[in-house]
Amino acid sequence: MACDLAKVTFIALLGDSNVGDNLEDGREAYTEKLLNMIMDIVDDIVIVHDSEHTVIWINRAGEKAFNTTMDEVYGTKCYALFNHSTPCSDCNAVSHGGPTNFVLKRKIPGSDIEYSCSSSPFYENGQLKFVVQHLTPVVNRPIVPTNDYI
Repeated sequence: MACDLAKVTFIALLGDSNVGDNLEDGREAYTEKLLNMIMDIVDDIVIVHDSEHTVIWINRAGEKAFNTTMDEVYGTKCYALFNHSTPCSDCNAVSHGGPTNFVLKRKIPGSDIEYSCSSSPFYENGQLKFVVQHLTPVVNRPIVPTNDYI
């Protein structure tokens, strides 16, 4: 099943040397379950892809926003989620060559909501290992002054 492979891949990208061992035993399984629980309760969209833009993980908020499942999205290109056939023209996450955090605007196909997308690449020994994309809805509401703050 793609989800199981994605979990193994995600742990492998984080550098776990016991990926081939039984994931139900020990600290690796606990860490994996805890990470998935945390990321799945977050309302923001989180997408993880490798240096080739291949999606290896997406949280439940992402599944809902893109109307897809982890099984369907695993192995596809991140830009395909936005109905592009090539990497986004303003994608800086993969081509920059060093640790950065870029914030760009994105729109999910079929949605009228604009998202702020920050991409945080992870490098190891100068090589890009993976990119974490964090999408949050842009809210254009006026801030009303109040004395209700605690």
